[in-house]
Amino acid sequence: DEYKVVRDMYPGNYLMALQEGEYEIQNVTGTDGEFEIELTMLDPFIYGNRKEITLIGQAIDLGPGEYWPTITAKFTTAASSFKVTHQETGKFVEVKYGFVVGDLLVIDFNKRNVTINNNVRMTAFTLKSRFFKLVPFTNHLTVSPYTAATVKLLYE
Repeated sequence: DEYKVVRDMYPGNYLMALQEGEYEIQNVTGTDGEFEIELTMLDPFIYGNRKEITLIGQAIDLGPGEYWPTITAKFTTAASSFKVTHQETGKFVEVKYGFVVGDLLVIDFNKRNVTINNNVRMTAFTLKSRFFKLVPFTNHLTVSPYTAATVKLLYE
């Protein structure tokens, strides 16, 4: 089983690790004295509470972690495509589809999945697209067409 490891240097964030060896970590008490437990992190990610930001062209400061984002776009006007670009890396995801008012696009970068109105639509995902992670600290995301949808960034 994986354990959540919380460190005081990143309050509200945690790492996931596997215990090595035989010690029953669930039975640790205040009277156990000093001991060592070896943990292995299978991924180098810092997790935290899921956060949501409405994208309006601002820079986003995420702190020290790397995150797989989820982008949602609720269309307020018709559009033939939607593109989000990560300015620091140059990577982008573009979806070609005949969006109408009320359509909901969800791009899950971690699962590498595109849904439109809760239906998987990977055929709308363009071949030049590349899923990207948000980098530590400052990120700039641009959205096109900017005025066609209310766009939210979710990350954990």
